[in-house]
Amino acid sequence: MSILPPELYDSIVDHIDDVGCLKSCSLAASALRYPSQRLLFSCLSVDDQSYVGHLKLLSDSPHIGGFVTFLRIRALFHNNMGKLDVDSDPLLQILDKLANVRRCFVDSLWYLTPGPSVPERSQLPDFLINFLNRRSLRELSLRGFKTASAVVLQFATTIQKLQFTSMGTDDEFDCTEAVNSVERAVLADLSLMNAGDIGRLLTHPQSLPCLAALRNLSISSDRECGGELIAATSRTLELIHFDRLSHLIPQALEECIAEAIIVLSTLVGLDTTSPAVREVNIQQRFTRGGVFDPLPYETLFQLLDEALAVYATPPRIRLTLVFTLVSGHEMGTPFRSFAEAARYKMPRAQSTGRLVVERYAFATSKALFWVSNLRPFCRPEHREIVTRIRTTPEQTGGNFRIDESSFIR
Repeated sequence: MSILPPELYDSIVDHIDDVGCLKSCSLAASALRYPSQRLLFSCLSVDDQSYVGHLKLLSDSPHIGGFVTFLRIRALFHNNMGKLDVDSDPLLQILDKLANVRRCFVDSLWYLTPGPSVPERSQLPDFLINFLNRRSLRELSLRGFKTASAVVLQFATTIQKLQFTSMGTDDEFDCTEAVNSVERAVLADLSLMNAGDIGRLLTHPQSLPCLAALRNLSISSDRECGGELIAATSRTLELIHFDRLSHLIPQALEECIAEAIIVLSTLVGLDTTSPAVREVNIQQRFTRGGVFDPLPYETLFQLLDEALAVYATPPRIRLTLVFTLVSGHEMGTPFRSFAEAARYKMPRAQSTGRLVVERYAFATSKALFWVSNLRPFCRPEHREIVTRIRTTPEQTGGNFRIDESSFIR
């Protein structure tokens, strides 16, 4: 097989999207081994049960560490006394062997910390901060940590895409030293979910240089300082995503639409000749049946259509409702009534093709297992729902997905 140029083997293997075929190719010939392994090991998932196996693999085959570009870490970093609980030595050895990581997701599993009360967020360990700062990351997602403001700002000045979920800071906002070093803003995509401290930090006047290139913003509530973030980035912001995660009441969607109306009206009133925003996504997860009654939304739909009409090039509006397993099967007819009301009350957006109304119903057997083991950590009003999910597995049929973070306090 050596008669063909290596680039051709790489191109052939790149078109294979089946893991089994890639494994077979890696064993079929030496010319196919590295191209196949490069795809097989491009993503590495590490947890406290897999340290030994991953460390042995990376030690026996050092070249595999260079193939890893996406790293996922899910570990209970701290116990209920706040002390570092993860065995950092093998994890450190693994991290030292990964030189080409460009995307990283770290979940502290803080909501699974044993104890009678809701656990505190885990402190982001220093060894992990050092690892993240030493890599040329393009994307970073942190979940369930607290850390210093300077650490957050360091990430915001060096990484293109950031997601903070259930994150907080543990100090006062002293931004001067970190932000003064910004030569060119790189942060283009920011997502804040239950991360009010991060929102307040980034809207601090000394932090604003970090946001000069921001194009996409996703926020889960007004506690993330969404209005201030949007106003500060109105010249560059192209996509605004309102994502309501854990609301189980119909009023949540009303509040979300009202917030979008305010934002769209405010952007036009700012000192900008033409706001850059091209699309506004309004999403509510864990939708219940009552949300489909179109009557409470008719006035909001009209106001939303009027807010869009002011724009020379109106942005697209996307309304997304995500069902839970307990929403039932027969949501088609009520949803159609809701969608028809939106289209009727927003004639200008509808006639120009700028209105999209969609729905999803997500769950998997893995999610079913996850929520069935989550009940002790849920809010009281969620426990009945989790029990119903656990005891009615027949509701899991179809193409489903579930976002487990929405059940957490």
